[in-house]
Amino acid sequence: MSDHARSRIDELAADNERRLTEVYARLMALGHHRAQDLAAHRGEKLEATQRWLDEAEQDNRLFAVEVDGELVVPASLLDPELREIAEWHAVLEVVHQFRGPGWPRWTWIDLPNGWLDGGVPSEIIQSDPQAVLRAAKRKLESLRG
Repeated sequence: MSDHARSRIDELAADNERRLTEVYARLMALGHHRAQDLAAHRGEKLEATQRWLDEAEQDNRLFAVEVDGELVVPASLLDPELREIAEWHAVLEVVHQFRGPGWPRWTWIDLPNGWLDGGVPSEIIQSDPQAVLRAAKRKLESLRG
C-alpha cells in the first residue's frame, strides 16, 4: 500500500471518529439517566439497579450504553417517573437485533431516520407505535440484506 493510500485511510478514520464523537455528544445532550441516578430514584443500591437494567435489556425492554465507565439509559425510553414505556417493548425486540452495542440503537431511536420519512422514533412512539415498529422491522430487513 502506498504512503498516499495509508495517509488517506488515516484521514478517513479520523474523520469517522470525529463524526461518531459528534453523534454521541448529540445523543447525550438529548437526555439520559445514569444508572446511579436511577438507583437513587428507585431507593436501591447501584448493584440492584444494574441487575434490573441487565434483565430489562435481556427482555428487550430497555438498553443502556456505557459512557466513561458508567451505564446510561436514553431518557426517551423512560417516562417522567423513570418507568419503562410499554410502547417501546415490541420495537426494542427488533432494535436489539441491530448490529453493535447500544449506540446504533440509541441513534436509531432518537435521531431522524429515513425509515420514518425523517421522523424521530422517540417523538412518534406514543402516538403511533405501530409505525415505529414497522420502521424498525424494515431497518432490520435491510441490515440482513
